[in-house]
Amino acid sequence: MPEEEAVLSLLDTAVNEGHWIIFYSCHLVECWNDKLVERLSQLMSSSEEGKCVTHPSFRLWFVTHETDKCSIPAVVRMRALLLACDSPWDLKEELSCSTRHLLSFCQTHSSSDVSAENMELFIRCVIFHSVLLQRQHCKNLGFGKTYHWNQEDLFALLDANMSISGLCHDKTKVLQHIANLSGVLQTLDQYFGSSTNSDSDMLGFSSDLASEVTKINSYNLRSLLQASQTPPGLLGSCIVKNQRSKLPDYRITRDRLLALRNYLTQRKESTEVNMEDVSRSPIRDFLQTEWNALFDCVSVLASQLQLSSFSLLQQTDLACLEKKAALLSSYLWQEGTTDPPGAYRLSAFKKPRGFLVALLREAAQVNHKYISDMMLHFQVFSHRPIPPTLPPDTVCLCGLELRGASWDTQREALQDTLSLQPSLMPFIGVQARVRTPNSASGNMDRHHYETFEKFGNNTFLLHLDNGRAFGRHSKDEPSILAPLRQCCRIRRSTWLRLRLLSLPQYHISDVMRASLSTDPLHKVAPLLAEPHLAALSRRLKTVLDTVSRCQEQQKEDSREKVIYDDLDSLRNSTFFAGL
Repeated sequence: MPEEEAVLSLLDTAVNEGHWIIFYSCHLVECWNDKLVERLSQLMSSSEEGKCVTHPSFRLWFVTHETDKCSIPAVVRMRALLLACDSPWDLKEELSCSTRHLLSFCQTHSSSDVSAENMELFIRCVIFHSVLLQRQHCKNLGFGKTYHWNQEDLFALLDANMSISGLCHDKTKVLQHIANLSGVLQTLDQYFGSSTNSDSDMLGFSSDLASEVTKINSYNLRSLLQASQTPPGLLGSCIVKNQRSKLPDYRITRDRLLALRNYLTQRKESTEVNMEDVSRSPIRDFLQTEWNALFDCVSVLASQLQLSSFSLLQQTDLACLEKKAALLSSYLWQEGTTDPPGAYRLSAFKKPRGFLVALLREAAQVNHKYISDMMLHFQVFSHRPIPPTLPPDTVCLCGLELRGASWDTQREALQDTLSLQPSLMPFIGVQARVRTPNSASGNMDRHHYETFEKFGNNTFLLHLDNGRAFGRHSKDEPSILAPLRQCCRIRRSTWLRLRLLSLPQYHISDVMRASLSTDPLHKVAPLLAEPHLAALSRRLKTVLDTVSRCQEQQKEDSREKVIYDDLDSLRNSTFFAGL
């Protein structure tokens, strides 16, 4: 056939002159031409035998879907290099997330550490780390070992880059040095070999302090030797630090930590003496448990704090412990605080969710109900201050931060923002209420929870599943559409599927009925009755009407488009490099 001869001629020309040939959409090919497969086999065999019959610049590519790898000729699959291609949208999301973590990292370090030169290196680390995160989504589609990367590895990479860059002449090669892990022992030998006890910083120091410095060097050497044998992602923050410049900070940190421990000890002793005079409640017990946990944490740190382990306790960590102690003290004993009365910060708690559970438990005791009969009602105070006296079973949350979003006081809803800086959330009132009959007997899945309270704050939940299966066909649950009504955003792929299922020839009820007809028990005990199938059509119309109202509202308010185009991100392909 002329087409076959043309393809073979084109292949020979590319082999001799060093061009690229790309076979697109191989998953659509029903059968490969025998002559073409024979020619490919000859090229592969000659390449393996060392016979240079192809131009060095010649490349042969096969593009197919990841689920149709067998559409590639077997002779190519056996010898080809498997590559995977993802949508660039995934990489954009990883870059955005890693950039926000970089900003939070820079805020916790001094301006001297975050210089313009270091910032360029940090950005390189962010890009490198984002690519690693995105690549691991391919899993086994490509060759190589799969690691479990996460955002903690980014902080370890930034710490390593900032510490090692001060020891390197060419800072642009620090990232290459970390990724390659070569020359670690040589760097250690040069660094520790040039450090002697004749430094001016050591003159006049006592013998015990000199031994502490020796412990520091031994600790750093052991950490870096372990890091040189650790796979990427588990490196951690085991990087050489100049401890001699931090000796004054060590004394200050030790004094602050001991002062905090003494304060917590005095408070704990006075609380144990007056325990009988204090009224007990779930919230009070939770706060007391958090206080005891903070006391244990500070006591352990104070007993184990030495100069050799000082780098494990940062100034920001100590400030956080002091802030937690001040907040818990104000909650338990109403000591001075800048927050309004009845306001709590979830950052003060080791287990923030336990505070909300304690609020439910306290309301359940007051109303003589089970905890599963209670529900939390949230109210955002956008335009008005907190009432001077909050209603019963109500607390106020403050100090919450939003990242990647902000609170629109006009619409009283969350909205996306391009700013990477966190924005402050207004005060939120949280009230524990008894579920009304309507809310308890709706058409959503119903679950029942009980708690065992004999273990104090370390209680656990017992889950009793009373699911409603497919629910009642005669009742629709409009609250399920609350996210769609509030955000007015829907993916184009989802919207097109819903539109397709609303057409007469592809009606959702008919499609579901035809699908269920393949069930062997359909004639004996059908999974869905006809009223349920009719309810599908009714509810689909409600969803489409909601999207239409959002589009009309978008035209009036000049908002962003309701339908988000995600079709480009769905066109993922798998590439095979033949030669």
